[in-house]
This record gives sequence, C-alpha cells and structure tokens, in this order.
Amino acid sequence: MLENGLQEIAGLLHADMALLHLRSAEGFGLAAAYGLEGVPAVHRLQQPEPEELDVLALGRWLEWKLPGDYRGPAENNYHLLGAEHAISVGLRAGPELVGYAAFLFRVWADRNAMMSALSTLGAIWGLQYERLLESERRGRAEEQLRLYATALDNLNELVIVAEADPKNPSDSRITYVNQRIKEKTGYDPEDLLGQTPRILQGPGTDRAEVNRMKVKLRRFEPVSGELLNYRKDGTPYWVFISVHPFSSTGGRPTHFVSVQTDITERRQAEEVLREREARLRTIVESEPECVKIVATDGTLLEMNPAGLRMIEADDGAQVIGKPASELIHPDDRPAFAELHERACRGEVGELEFRIIGLKGTVRWLETHSAPLRDAKGVITSVLSVTRDVTEQRAAAALADEYRQRLETEIGRLQALRHIDRSITGSADIRLTAATLLEQMSRQLGVRRGGLFRVLPGTLLLESVAYIGLSIDLGDGERVAEVAVQAMRRREVLEVPLPHPPSNGSGHPNGAAILVLVPLIIKGLVKGVLAAQYPYPGEVEAGWKEFLHVLGGQAAIALESSELFEELQRSNTEVFYAYDQTIEGWARALDLRDRETEGHSRRVTDLTVQLALAMGYRSGDLVHIRRGALLHDIGKMGVPDHILQKPGPLTPEEWEVMKNHTTLGYHLLRSIEFLRPALDIPYCHHERWDGSGYPRGLKGEEIPLAARMFAVVDVFDALSSDRPYRKAWPREQVLEHIRQSAGTHFDPAVVEAFTKMLGKAN
Repeated sequence: MLENGLQEIAGLLHADMALLHLRSAEGFGLAAAYGLEGVPAVHRLQQPEPEELDVLALGRWLEWKLPGDYRGPAENNYHLLGAEHAISVGLRAGPELVGYAAFLFRVWADRNAMMSALSTLGAIWGLQYERLLESERRGRAEEQLRLYATALDNLNELVIVAEADPKNPSDSRITYVNQRIKEKTGYDPEDLLGQTPRILQGPGTDRAEVNRMKVKLRRFEPVSGELLNYRKDGTPYWVFISVHPFSSTGGRPTHFVSVQTDITERRQAEEVLREREARLRTIVESEPECVKIVATDGTLLEMNPAGLRMIEADDGAQVIGKPASELIHPDDRPAFAELHERACRGEVGELEFRIIGLKGTVRWLETHSAPLRDAKGVITSVLSVTRDVTEQRAAAALADEYRQRLETEIGRLQALRHIDRSITGSADIRLTAATLLEQMSRQLGVRRGGLFRVLPGTLLLESVAYIGLSIDLGDGERVAEVAVQAMRRREVLEVPLPHPPSNGSGHPNGAAILVLVPLIIKGLVKGVLAAQYPYPGEVEAGWKEFLHVLGGQAAIALESSELFEELQRSNTEVFYAYDQTIEGWARALDLRDRETEGHSRRVTDLTVQLALAMGYRSGDLVHIRRGALLHDIGKMGVPDHILQKPGPLTPEEWEVMKNHTTLGYHLLRSIEFLRPALDIPYCHHERWDGSGYPRGLKGEEIPLAARMFAVVDVFDALSSDRPYRKAWPREQVLEHIRQSAGTHFDPAVVEAFTKMLGKAN
C-alpha cells in the first residue's frame, strides 16, 4: 500500500525516483521506493541532521541541487542514484514527525509552485499513516488477545477472574475461568461463572489463611498462599494461589485475577519428607552416639542430645553457632582440621581424637565424617557420627600393659630355661656364665655387669665372666666394701659407681647405680652377681627381683661347676688308681714270667700307636691300653711248671696254656670298667684264616683291637730273646709278618703297622 501511494504521488510530481523513510527506534528506515531497481545500504537507514528534522517537522521542505549545494555525508548523496535535483518533505501527525519522503529528478527545474501543495500533502499523508498504524496496532492487539486467551486455556494452572467487591472480597463473583477448570476441579465453566470462590473450598480449608488473604485483598494488595480446595466430587487437592487486583483503566481495581497451581503431589511429597525427617530426627535424638553437623567454615550447626552429654553441655545454646574446634584438645586440632578439610573436598574419613568437655573432662572419641550436599551437589556442611572410646582405649592400654608384662614374664621364663639348659648341659662355668649374662642383658637391659666367685677360704672375688666394660670390684674402695657387705649381710645392695663409665652407659641426670646380688646356696656364699642399672632414677622393684632370681641361677651354676670339678678330680684319681692297679698286674705277670719281662709295656705302647694310626678316637684308646696291659692276665691261672717250663710244651700242657685267654675273659668280665677292654685278652690269639683259639673266629669276626694286638704281640715276641731261641732281626720279623698277612693277620692291619714303623724309623 505504501509503495502504491508513493508511486502515485511521484507520478503527480513527475519525479523520476522516490524514497519513503519512516521513523523507527534505530532512525528513519526505508519503507518504500519508486523508480529504483535496487537501493544501496546507505540509503536504507537514514540519520538526518537535527536541524533538517526541525525544518521538516515545521511543515517546510528541503531542496538540493546535486551535487552543487549538498552538504551531507558523501555516501548519502542522492547524486549517486543519478539525481540532479532532490526535494524532501516531512510526514507529520500533528506536531510529530513520523517520516519523510525524498523525490529525485534527473533534470534540475524550478518546482517551487508545487512545494506548498506538497507540504500539505505531507501533513495529510502523515495523518493517514498514523491512522493506519493505529489500525495495525489495534489488529495486533486483538491478535495478541487471542493469543493470550489461547495461552491461558493451555496453561497447566487454573486461572480465575472475579469482579472485585472491595467491601467483601469473598463475595466477588467469578466472571472468567480458563479451560483447565474442568480437568482441575470437575466443574464446567458454566458451573462457576457468577459464583464466589468459596465454591472451591471445603471443611479442610484453613480458615485462618483465608481470612489473612481477605485482609490483604480489602486493601487491594497482592496476596499468595497455599489452600486445601475440593473438587466437584468432594476429593481434596492442594493449590498454591496467587491473587492480584486488576484495573483496566489504571484506577481503582475492578477485578481480582487468581492463578492457582495444583501442588498436591508436592504437598504429599513434603508430608512424606516431613514424616521421614521426623523419624530421622527421632532416630538421631535417641542415638546413643554423638551426631553433629558442622558448616564448611567449622561452625557447629547441629548436635544431638548424646553429643551434648558427651561434651558436658546442658543445652545446645552453649555450643551451637560456635567453632567446633574449641572443644578439641589442642594437640589434636591439626588432625581434626585436616579431617574436616578432606570432608569439605568430598572425601570420607575417620579419626580418633580427644575433646575437653565444658566441665574439663578429657575424653577419647572416634569419629566418621562425610560431606553433605545441597540439591545442586554443592557441599554445604559435614556430617559426623562420633562415639566415646575412652573406656575402650583405657582397656586397650591396660590390655597392652598386661600383654607387655606377660611377654616380659614369658621372656624371663624362657631366659631361665636357657640358663637351666646351660647349667645342666655344660660343665664349663664360663660358658654358663656367658649365657646367664646374655639373658640378663636381654631381659633387664643391662649393658655392663659381671659374675664373680669367692676364692676358697677368703672373701676375695675372682671374675668369671662380664659384659660391657669389665667391672673390677677392687677398683674403688666403696664398691669393694659394698660387695663384701652384700656377701656378709647376704642382701642385695646398691652402690653409685665412683666414676661414670666411658662406654656411655651412665645417665646425664645422675650417677650410674651398680646392683650387687650375693650368690648363696645351701647357706654358703658362692660369689656376687653385679649389674649396672640401665635407667635413670631409683632401681625398679621388679627389675631387682628378677636380678635376684638370676643370682639364684648363678649360685646354682657356681655350685654345679664346683661339684663337677670335684667329681672330675675324684674320677681322675679313681682312673689313676685303676690304671696303677692294672699296671701293677702287668708288672706282676712280667715278674712271674721272667722270660717276657717288659713285654706288656712294649706291646701296650705299640698297640696304642697303631690304634691312633688306624683312626681310633682318643676316648677309646684307654680301653685299648688296658686290654693290651692285661692281654695275658689269664696266665695267672696257668701253673708255674707250665708257664716257666724251659723246653717245649707237651700237647696236654699246650692245651692248658691256650686256656689262658678264656681264663682272662672270665676273670675280667665281672669288672664293669674293664669290660670294654676284653677284646684283646679274649681274642688276641684268633687268626685271620680261622685257625686260632679260643673260638676259631675268622676275618672281621675278630674284633679290630685283637687283630691289631696280634700283629704287635708277634712282632715283640719274635724281636725278643726266648730260652729256646734268640731274637730275630727286625727285617726278618717284618717279612714274617707280611708273609702271614691273610692267614694269621689282617692284611689291612699289617699294612698300617709296617707304614707306622717305617715313619717311626
């Protein structure tokens, strides 16, 4: 329509081109064009100079000869459109300028005659344009109302409009309801029109809340709240209602607009939440452990009764709103702060710490903390469940103390067992003393001490063993004096050491203490056990008691050592007496049989040497020696006329002579300590090939001791003078023995014997 009007006016003016610009928020925008195929962008939105707008608003026109007298921006010059003459006239609606039209001519001409008519036309055209705009605005308003009505009908909320009764708002009559009324209440719109809003209320509606709303509505103030309404079938439902006074003229309100949102589900959820919250609060209130909530800044927000009792608070007002750290023991605050910071970062954690109650009681607590988040997931506070573990810790400490004491006692019993085994298993007092001092060091922490025994018939002490630096009980008159007093008085005594030990075992806060325990058994003082107390201060009773027990063990060890030494001396004397007796028997035989005098001593020495060469242990040599000395003990039963006969024996006499081995066996076997020596006296005449006597043993059936002695016996017999022959030369004797190997003698023994003699030579 604008383009047609512009074209018609341009035709009347014989204009070649025309542009119509109408006012907008940004400036004057191009609304229509004539005679132009395309309009450059610079001409689509114009910003005329203020003085130009003032001229056009007064009903006058503007005229330019292009480009001669044009003074505007070069890019806006209408000459660029091919014009030589430009005339602009304003479009006015009363005093207001609503736009302007520019008519362009390719040829300059005097057109003043038409300007007056053109100015009047601008006023008429402007007025028509304003009416057109008003018509458009009214059309848009009606369209918008239709849109609003459609939107209201499609709202999920219930919209009710009632004509206002300022004296009694509850008597206001409903004039409009949206289409949701049927769905929400079961009423048809016709059921509610002309009725008061009370039709939607019922017996459960909160009258106090209704009266509160009435008071505000009488003052034409907006009001909102939650009410329990009732549907047409009588079922209740909850709504959030918002009422606003409305005036179509801007004066006194004539209507009330009510928007009601169904919140039944929300109220039901809230009721469930309230019930759950009540249950949780009941649980928390009755919980025997402390439940507390601490803000992220460390402020105590909530605490149940158990927690208040735990911190000795009469009520929550004493601690709520204050820093929770004020209740924490100063030494545990850093750890508690770290736990809280971790929870604020989203971590869970636990901690044992101490609190100081409001009445000064210190308690140990164990707490578990976790973060609390809001609906957006932001951590707002920290929840902690805490229990009192004071008694448990005390019980654990007591149990630990008992365990340590039990372990100490078990260790000491084991130590005594080790010492007992050493006493019973070793005859060396120094080894036993070393074991005792080692256990004393382990069980009592002693780093310096020693065991001393009394020299017989004196009060002088001899060191048996020591640990650490040696302790000389004579190095210091006071120490020696106390040691003697301990033995005389038979009491455990203590004495400060005269000088701190150089090994650092003293104590900076006092001199080291030496504890002396007299070693007494069966009423006799055996010595002294000395131990330096390893701790500062007075000697602890339990430590001293166990040292006294160790002293008893030491006394037993000393006595056992003395008894063993005495027994050794006795045994040595007995063994010496035995050997002297045996040697006496051997000499007696040599004296009786003068032709073999010295024979027993010689064969004994050679047999012992051969036994060593063949690997015999030293413990068995005593039996070899005794057997060799007594090899002919049976000849004591042979009559002198046979034993000392200068010529050959008759067969009958020879049988008597051969019986001397059996006589020797029966003579010696009744003597217990000589039984291990019987092999030589009984079997030294057996032969390797089994032709010997008395039993005709063969090969390895013959005891090795007898096999060795047989070689030595023949060697000595052939090497010695006899009444019936002279002694053989040494080489002849050895050759005879080598030839008899395998028949008379054991070849292995012969080989060992000849090697032994070769080494001896």
